[in-house]
Amino acid sequence: MSNMNYINFSVDGQKLSCNQRYYSSTGTINTLSCSFEFKTNNSQDTNGWDLPYLWTQFHDLDGDTYVKPVNNNTCAIPSDCLKQPEFKMTLFATDTEDYMVCTKRYTTNEVTFRFNGDANLDYDGGVNPDDPMPSNWQILIDKVAEYENRVDGLSQSVTAMGNRIDGLDVNLANESTARADEDTRLEGLIGNEKTARENADSDLRLLLNDEINERTSSDNALQQSINSLGNRVSKNTNDIEGINTTVIDLSDTVELLYKTLRKDNLWTELAELVRSGKASKFLKYGDQIEENWIDVDNNNKEYSNPWDVAKFEDVETREGTIKGMFLKTHWATLKPIQFSHNRAFYACRDGLSAGTYYITLGADWGTNAKKDKSYQFTLTKDVPVGGKLAGFYSMPDVAPQNWKVYVYDANGIDILENALTVTEGTDGTSLGTLKFNERDGNLNSMQETAYGNNDWEISAYRQYLNSRKGKGEWWIAQDEWDIAPDQLNTVSGFLCGISDELYNSMQTVKVKTWKNNPTHGGIESYTYDKVFLPSKEELYYTPQKAGEGTYYPLMKEQLGLDKPLADYTAYAPNITYAIENHSSAQVVRLRSAYLYNASYVWNAYASGYVFYSNAAYANRCTPACVIG
Repeated sequence: MSNMNYINFSVDGQKLSCNQRYYSSTGTINTLSCSFEFKTNNSQDTNGWDLPYLWTQFHDLDGDTYVKPVNNNTCAIPSDCLKQPEFKMTLFATDTEDYMVCTKRYTTNEVTFRFNGDANLDYDGGVNPDDPMPSNWQILIDKVAEYENRVDGLSQSVTAMGNRIDGLDVNLANESTARADEDTRLEGLIGNEKTARENADSDLRLLLNDEINERTSSDNALQQSINSLGNRVSKNTNDIEGINTTVIDLSDTVELLYKTLRKDNLWTELAELVRSGKASKFLKYGDQIEENWIDVDNNNKEYSNPWDVAKFEDVETREGTIKGMFLKTHWATLKPIQFSHNRAFYACRDGLSAGTYYITLGADWGTNAKKDKSYQFTLTKDVPVGGKLAGFYSMPDVAPQNWKVYVYDANGIDILENALTVTEGTDGTSLGTLKFNERDGNLNSMQETAYGNNDWEISAYRQYLNSRKGKGEWWIAQDEWDIAPDQLNTVSGFLCGISDELYNSMQTVKVKTWKNNPTHGGIESYTYDKVFLPSKEELYYTPQKAGEGTYYPLMKEQLGLDKPLADYTAYAPNITYAIENHSSAQVVRLRSAYLYNASYVWNAYASGYVFYSNAAYANRCTPACVIG
């Protein structure tokens, strides 16, 4: 147990002086206190110390001020003052428990206490704090500093209000002091006059009464002024309470944001901040949340994959509406993926026997596909129920002598017969005529056969982005013409590369997309996705048809435009670079279908403009998600 060190002071009226000091170095922590002895036999005024509350005010060399209550005529000296070679102190008394709003105050002179080499005083320095968080969280720390400055600004407003009230208190105190001095002067005049003019008491009383009446009138006017000032003080007090409420609210929010700086649960705490509705106060569009993406197919190689804050908006989940923060990857993903494989041209709903068959084309298309031309091929094996015939890939752009037919099992993955020869002719059994962009019975359209399907709901890209399954497992056929993407057996699902905490913080939200006109009549489609491709509209391009989500403010600010960017317009701020090479511009896939075609999907090209391309082409993307 440590011993107590004291500085003993005597208080004679308003004079404070140091009597003697007592030191002890016993133990590991010395506590320095001050004690006060009040003299009552001096002619100086001592009534001020009858006020019920005593305080000691300390000033250290850094200019910091500390006010401590005096109990039983003793008071502990703040440890911060003990860390410096000297400090100053003053004793004062007030008539209220809150010394900041007192109406009476009685104080002593200020004294300085210096340590000498023999004092041998020390203090407990406490436990050193942990090192700060890693530098890659500096963005969030800077953001906290920005809003702490806002809190400081409000605190300064509170201080200014307090100073105004203190000024009013000083004015009142000065007026009272002036009145007291004037009364003392009058009493002196009366005493002198009584001594000098003992025979003039009657005249003096008359003069005194006149003076008292005048003072009474003046006091009444002063009281009215005091009442008016009191009303102003009450109003200022209410204003301060309102400011304090705002400060408390911001303080709570700052405390919540500080939690997000802990790397071990960044995404969990960030999601909590979003749910509280306060994330937009501290994060702005374009702020980046750092995260790595791991290539599990290449020895778990890690890539920096920051997510940009894109939008704050309420979103719909299967459970109801929640607050959400939209994020979009800053870099293009590592793996190009087909939006859709070239689709089967014939669904073998009842199977198909081995033999020769032919199809007829229903439209002219490009250089090589000609209306009413027929092409035959021979199956050497029976096709099982649900099997699929694919082929005629890229038919408008590839010469007919290079066309092939492929036989798939019902799963759309296993190839039963590969690259069967195609020739012009009508030998064998007709399977029907392929229409240009419409399906007909078992037959698909020429467009889907040649270049795939542009429907986000059944796309291979949607399955890839929302899967945590490995190679060969993340895709299943969505209809009777669906064929597995070429990347299925070499690439694992996108979500395999993110942390469990980010995955658990992602919300499965309702996403709206328009289907194409030829196949689906341009109807709206709703999916529930953790990860999704942005639409044209969301990236602040002019949509073919409005309604595929609201634009990301991130993109509007990044582009610096007053209206959405027109199609086919190159714009440098909209260029996206590769995750592994930040100077390599990339074509990134969007989820919006080109509505007048069955196989075209919109892309943002490497020059920054949007154009459409075939769904069967493999492209990268900048996926989006919602935290909440």
